[in-house]
Amino acid sequence: MVIKIPVSSEVYYWVHQEMGGKPVQINAHNSHVIADKIYDLLTRPSRYEEYPYPKFSHVISVQVCERTVKICSFDLSDEKVFRFNQFVRQLIQDRLFLMLDVLWNIPGRQRPNITRIIAEYMDGYNLQGSGMTYDALKKAYYRYRRTRLTSTVPAIAARVA
Repeated sequence: MVIKIPVSSEVYYWVHQEMGGKPVQINAHNSHVIADKIYDLLTRPSRYEEYPYPKFSHVISVQVCERTVKICSFDLSDEKVFRFNQFVRQLIQDRLFLMLDVLWNIPGRQRPNITRIIAEYMDGYNLQGSGMTYDALKKAYYRYRRTRLTSTVPAIAARVA
């Protein structure tokens, strides 16, 4: 059974690159985080909350195996589409931030060029023409670093004192 999930452009390009351009397979053998999230969203009941549902420009095809279709009844609501898009956007940022943190914390090495790394990340996942911009990612990373620094400094100071 094929299910089509409306997504934004950055989510489409990222998932397309991450999954190798094939339809996402939802079965017991696919343990990819995207497949797990789609299965989770399709099988759980909706919370029936109002979400701003923008018009999405792309569609991701999801191939669900027959056994899963027989066991579960699928409900693809506007809420679930919105939650899936938010999940993937957060995953895009988390992967970039993890990579930047690792490069930032290498001892004895010069600080990384954040501009170049973010540009290469966007090139690698084909995110240039999407809704996610370089400036937004850079600003989000600096905010992330600021929250991490403020939370670790008091902990370190408390251990020393």
